[in-house]
Amino acid sequence: MTEPLATRHRREIEHHAHAERDVEIREVSESTVPWNLRAFEGVLKSYFPGEAAFRGLRVLDCGCGPGILSILMAKRGALLDAFDISEHYVGIARRFCEANGVKDQVDVRAGVMEQLDYPAGRFDLVLGTRILHHVDISSAAAEVHRVLKPGGMALFWEPTLTNPVYNAMRRLYRMVPALPRAGSPDEHPLTEQELRALSSTFDGKFRMHGTPFYLFSHMARAVGLTRIIGVAPSLSLLDRCIDMALPALRRSNVHQILAMRKAAEL
Repeated sequence: MTEPLATRHRREIEHHAHAERDVEIREVSESTVPWNLRAFEGVLKSYFPGEAAFRGLRVLDCGCGPGILSILMAKRGALLDAFDISEHYVGIARRFCEANGVKDQVDVRAGVMEQLDYPAGRFDLVLGTRILHHVDISSAAAEVHRVLKPGGMALFWEPTLTNPVYNAMRRLYRMVPALPRAGSPDEHPLTEQELRALSSTFDGKFRMHGTPFYLFSHMARAVGLTRIIGVAPSLSLLDRCIDMALPALRRSNVHQILAMRKAAEL
């Protein structure tokens, strides 16, 4: 029997309650975009080229956290709905939006991915960074498809099991029960089966874009090695060097950007 979603959501909320932290409220601009959002925005702009491409678009930011992505989109003229399972981050996102002068463009509320509280066909674009690997994919994919307008686009940055080296090391690590586990109890990199489910929901209008090489830094963070002074910057430098030397490896990176488009009405 499938476990009730409410039980899974309760575990996520409890995990977030332990992991929540205060965030400095500051101005958000292109110059403050973190490295992961730079890659994400590059792919996004390839689908929506031009300075005015986002003006007037109705956008949903899933698992918005402190609201950085929502603010960036709002400053480009988009109209945002945003949600997060954490009431703590909902409050931070609202304060962030107010401090950046976009509170009238962004409606932030608490919510969950599998039960979106928005009408069908509302959005031109649905976005999320590292949210799908926390949720039930079949339910979430159906909800994203439902709230998109015909021809609408969905874009998500997610960890996947597309890298065989990472997969092998992950399996070995998990064979030792005493070792700590990163993240919430239910989150996991997206499997091939889950990626196929996303593709099927969107009738095959599905594409994966590789991201800058990010393997050794990711593994170190997953097992807690980044607590050791010097490990994080050293492995980040190693990843960047590999990325510059072998950009083709991006296709098998741990993280992938998933692009899906809803079929246009005939």
